[in-house]
Amino acid sequence: MFEAAAAAGVTSLVHASSVGAYSPGPKDRRVDESWPTGGIPTSFYSRDKADVEAILNTFERDHPDVRVVRLRPGLIFKGDAASGIRRLFAGPFLPSPLLRRRLIAVVPALERLVFQAVHSHDVGNAYRLAVLGDARGAFNIAAEPALDPTELSRCSARARSAWRPERCAPSSTFHGDCGCSRRRRAGWISRSAFHSWT
Repeated sequence: MFEAAAAAGVTSLVHASSVGAYSPGPKDRRVDESWPTGGIPTSFYSRDKADVEAILNTFERDHPDVRVVRLRPGLIFKGDAASGIRRLFAGPFLPSPLLRRRLIAVVPALERLVFQAVHSHDVGNAYRLAVLGDARGAFNIAAEPALDPTELSRCSARARSAWRPERCAPSSTFHGDCGCSRRRRAGWISRSAFHSWT
């Protein structure tokens, strides 16, 4: 598709990438857009995003006249999508009422549970600016602060962060292991739930 765009005389290409394209990074500090985009080998989603970024690297080298923008948003949320997001991370069988903020008493204090989120409207605005502007290159799209167990606990009316060794935390802690969705295969959730960039 990139080559077809160039052949058609397109002068600007805005690619929907993701922070999922990044290679594993540190959890105690931010990384910028220069961080390697090798993905995580165990994640289908991450490998796909990294592979497309590699193709785009070649395209940019071969077509310097085309303005290329890569937007790499963090996890995208909005209130209207809450039930779909709940199903994605908690599985289809966990009743929504159990996830009300006032009922969440504990957030697992896992060292690598650090990620960034962004509102869908902010992502939409970033795409608008990328299309209409003249910027080139890669841009991380994420809001502050980074979300860790302490920050997630503050989002709940009564939750506290509780220590639990990562090696003992089953994957179902975060996404309900019903095995019924490709998106919840091993690796996809590990990428989205445990990595943070900007």
